[in-house]
Amino acid sequence: MGGVVLLFKLIYAPVLASFWLAVLLDSIVRKKMRVPTCLVQICAPLFLGVFAPLALFLLYCVSQGMLALVYWTYFEYPFVVSEMVDFNFKNQIPGLRFLINNFSPLMAFGLLGVYDFFRGRRDLLTVHLVLWLIVGLGAVFWQGSGWEYYYLVIVVPLGILCAKGLDALRQMVVSGGPESVSRKHSIALALVVVLLFSPTLQAVAFEGRALAEHGFALSEEDRFTYKCSVYSLYSDFAAEVSVLLEPESVPGPIYVLGNPLVYYLSKRDVAIRIPFWPYLLPEMLEEVARGLERTLPPYVFAENEFIDQAEARVPYLASYMREIQRFLSEKYTPLHESAVGTWYARRD
Repeated sequence: MGGVVLLFKLIYAPVLASFWLAVLLDSIVRKKMRVPTCLVQICAPLFLGVFAPLALFLLYCVSQGMLALVYWTYFEYPFVVSEMVDFNFKNQIPGLRFLINNFSPLMAFGLLGVYDFFRGRRDLLTVHLVLWLIVGLGAVFWQGSGWEYYYLVIVVPLGILCAKGLDALRQMVVSGGPESVSRKHSIALALVVVLLFSPTLQAVAFEGRALAEHGFALSEEDRFTYKCSVYSLYSDFAAEVSVLLEPESVPGPIYVLGNPLVYYLSKRDVAIRIPFWPYLLPEMLEEVARGLERTLPPYVFAENEFIDQAEARVPYLASYMREIQRFLSEKYTPLHESAVGTWYARRD
């Protein structure tokens, strides 16, 4: 599995390395395993798990003539972007807020699981989970952008630590023997757990009810109405793309300076080969400008919040956005404006 993780993102290599180091130290120091035995029983499977997926992937890339692109994607682009974007802890606040709002019960019982480890019930799994949390959060912070979904990388260790914490709590309650655990104590403990998880349970109940009300999203129409009822982004952008559903709208691909969800909801293709994204390199942004001038898509959508956040995160983006705005003012006319953004229609 190590190779699969590296293919997903090289930045998570330190997480894997911390696992491997913990296993090796545990085998040599605690289990007194000899080094040759350790190399055969532990290191060989680790290397196989890393290099087998990587070898298959590289063979495919060579057969498709993609090796240079893969090298640029994994080894050049991330470091170029990291040098151009200044780290600002304020960018992490939305992601941290997302983590706390959605997973605070896991964090509370996870802390109890860690406490139980130091209390005496020590095991290698807990060491791995804590390393996952610490090194994984370091990888999230190092990326700088603080997107909310980055923090999902630590949900798995939080969940397992939470389970260990609940088990530790059960052990504490019954440590005095079954006769010491009254029915009132059991009910009180159950109520505490339910209350701690009530935000999560409420969200599950709300989404489950919405799913049932929309025919369990079995048809395309039901899936769309379900998403609009649960996720505000879908309903907001569904209202925006209604502009393109008018009978007099011009067919053809569009370009979106914002959330790519607009492409999906409008059922329109991307006008040029590079979709807009905050972390495009300067040469990519220049290619976007040239592509827009070359193709002149019938409609361009500029999302207000997306562009503001992108310019705040990536300082060099502002000058390129001014050029794109100049191009839009010359070749396009505002068609529809709202709090979400502005649609521009090509001047024919």
